Amino acid sequence: MFKTLSTDMANFLMSGDHVIRWQVLDQLTGGEKEDIHRARMMIELEGWGRQLLELQDENGIWGQSVIFNQYKSTLWVLIQFKRYGIYPLDQFYLPCEKIISELTFDGGIRWEGTEEKHVCLSGLALGVLSYFRYLPPQLEAIYHFLIETQREDGSWYCDYHKDEETARYATTLAVLEGLHEYKRIYREEFNRITDMQNAAHEFLLSRHLNKREPGVTSVFYTFGEFPFPYLRYDLLTVMDYFRHAGLRYDDRMSDAIKIIKETAIEGRWFMSSQQGEYHIEPEIPYQVSRFNTLRALRVLATYDQHRP
Repeated sequence: MFKTLSTDMANFLMSGDHVIRWQVLDQLTGGEKEDIHRARMMIELEGWGRQLLELQDENGIWGQSVIFNQYKSTLWVLIQFKRYGIYPLDQFYLPCEKIISELTFDGGIRWEGTEEKHVCLSGLALGVLSYFRYLPPQLEAIYHFLIETQREDGSWYCDYHKDEETARYATTLAVLEGLHEYKRIYREEFNRITDMQNAAHEFLLSRHLNKREPGVTSVFYTFGEFPFPYLRYDLLTVMDYFRHAGLRYDDRMSDAIKIIKETAIEGRWFMSSQQGEYHIEPEIPYQVSRFNTLRALRVLATYDQHRP
């Protein structure tokens, strides 16, 4: 990690929300533990985190929906809180309970009010429930559903009855993030989860993270766009996942690193356009993004030094 930033960059990042500040202290400047903890605690008290918490209704959910109302629904809001790094609060118990209520008999999480179960939703749910330490017996059913739906090449499809390429990348990343959180709690599953992760990592890396098939030049150009709060697959998000999961540098990451570096303007990264509606918009599309700058700097600090 950098442990040092230019005064200008440090001031730029630290003038942002508490969500940004605690991660800068923790991952870029080597801040004191007490300062990191204090900044992280502030997420629930003011700023982006407080704004979202105040939108929770009397039933414990957001957007009058558990899952169906896309980015305004409870599941997606909890994903944002997880990205923010907010500490688990009692306030999250009821919404987590609502998510588990959408469990089908075979362990998949369904679209609210339907019997359509989806692997992508199941991976996302596993991640947020594990992160917020909501650990009912049904959590194991979600885990086993993900075991059963992993493809031979290591990937997952959102709707495991259909083959949709772009959703395949996003779903694979969603499940990987979910398994990472689950593994931190259920250490007895460490070896099996590691095998699943390794197979999925190889699927992504064999395609250099954005190619349609191994060994071809055709790429998904939208993977080089970086929205926030980054609820889809893109190169910055998958590289940030690799960093968080502790993966070592692999030469097949080089294309992604190159693209990330090339998207910077004067050492800062912008936010791409968003899809859908959100409760709050912490940053403005096509403007400089503190969060994307933070993420890019920590990814490059971890991996760029290893490139030939």
